[in-house]
Amino acid sequence: MHSSNPENETINDGIIEVGKNSRGMSETNGGRLTNNQEIIIKGENGVGMYLANGSKGVNNGTIELTAKNAIGVVLDANSEFTNNGNIIINSDEGIGILANGGIVNNTGYFEIKSKNSRGIVNNGGKVEISKGDFIVNGNNSIGILNKGNNVISSEDVFL
Repeated sequence: MHSSNPENETINDGIIEVGKNSRGMSETNGGRLTNNQEIIIKGENGVGMYLANGSKGVNNGTIELTAKNAIGVVLDANSEFTNNGNIIINSDEGIGILANGGIVNNTGYFEIKSKNSRGIVNNGGKVEISKGDFIVNGNNSIGILNKGNNVISSEDVFL
């Protein structure tokens, strides 16, 4: 699913399976993406949701990474993403949310089962976390890796 229409709202109420080097949902020009059900990234280097140029995205369902180097959500400097659902990383060297700037709001659940993986990687954005659980069981994995400016925890976060 791809859109570059700033007036567009794309909603997933089913199951999206993402293959190698592919994207499940993509908005590149200020529109909105919402996942209410399930995105499964089965292909190496796959991306579940991609947000650019002021786009907004919401996860109310589950994003599951099962292939090496998979990324659940990528957003750029002008975009915003809210996770109210589940992000499950069973992908060696996988990343739940890669924030290359932009704003990430998390009230959801992260579970990292694989090695060398990251829940959230912040590259210069703003990450707001409230009532979020991060379960990290993967060898050499990290819940939140902050390379950027701000990580704000407004309520209890369990790592």
